[in-house]
Amino acid sequence: MSSKFQIINFYEFKPLGSDADLRELKLLLRNALIDHQIFGTIIIAGEGYNASLGGEPENVDRFIPAAERILDTRFDIKSSFHARSPFRKHEVRIKPEIVTFKRDVDLSLANGTHVDPADWNSVISDPDVYVLDTRNDYEFRSGTFRRAVNPGTENATFSSGPSKMLSDGSTACHSRLESTA
Repeated sequence: MSSKFQIINFYEFKPLGSDADLRELKLLLRNALIDHQIFGTIIIAGEGYNASLGGEPENVDRFIPAAERILDTRFDIKSSFHARSPFRKHEVRIKPEIVTFKRDVDLSLANGTHVDPADWNSVISDPDVYVLDTRNDYEFRSGTFRRAVNPGTENATFSSGPSKMLSDGSTACHSRLESTA
């Protein structure tokens, strides 16, 4: 079976501006999707963007630099190939959040928290680091990092995770938190 369609996923927490700025970005991004024959959904919010898109590889190759110019960034893309496209629409949605936490996200607190892949093992081996594996229960049971904690998001909404962590006090004694979503 041929893998004709490329599926790409990317996201970034970065300030995207006011409601008026978001409406402008929505129009520009939707036009880019249509112009390049890319299907799927881009979610934009004041805090950043999140996208799951697909198309023929040559169209994806042309779309990426156009969308990077619109969002003034460089994407960190996860890519795979499939026989057919799972997407049918060219959709850009403005949402209050790109990940539903149901609480304000202070983007300035995220500065400097990116972990280089070469440093990952040393970071998660530090006894002061609390490793939170936010995947579902099945994925957690399939394999996780040593000392990782499953917050039990299988039967809860993702937004309940921060409240759960704060209410059980288990993160209070830890100086750093790493997520393995």
